[in-house]
Amino acid sequence: MTILAIFVGGYVLICAIAYVLQPRMVFFPDRDLVADPAAIGLDFREVHIDTDDAERLHGWFVPGEGDQVVLFFHGNAGNVSHRLESIRVFHQLGVSVLALDYRGYGRSTGRMSEEGSY
Repeated sequence: MTILAIFVGGYVLICAIAYVLQPRMVFFPDRDLVADPAAIGLDFREVHIDTDDAERLHGWFVPGEGDQVVLFFHGNAGNVSHRLESIRVFHQLGVSVLALDYRGYGRSTGRMSEEGSY
C-alpha cells in the first residue's frame, strides 16, 4: 500500500509540475534580433501592431513585386530575425511578406500564452 501511495503521489507531483511549467516547455522566445532583412539585401519597414490589451507586436513588412501578401509567423522558438531565409524565399516568389513576432519574442511586448496568441 505504501509503494502505491508513493507512486501515485509522485505521479500527481510530476503532473502538477508539468502543468505549471507548460508555457516554458512550449514557448522558447528569444528577445535578441540577430539581423534584419537589410542584412540579406531586402528593403523593409518596421511594423508595430497594438493589441486590444495594450501589448505591441513587432515585425517587418518586406514589399514584393505583386499584390499578394504572406502573413508569416515563425515557430515556437527564436524570433523573426532567425527566419530571414524563409522571408527571402517568399520575396523571390514575388510576394510581399508581413513577418510578425509573437508576444514576448523579439521586440514584441508582453508574454506568450495560448490566449495571447489568439
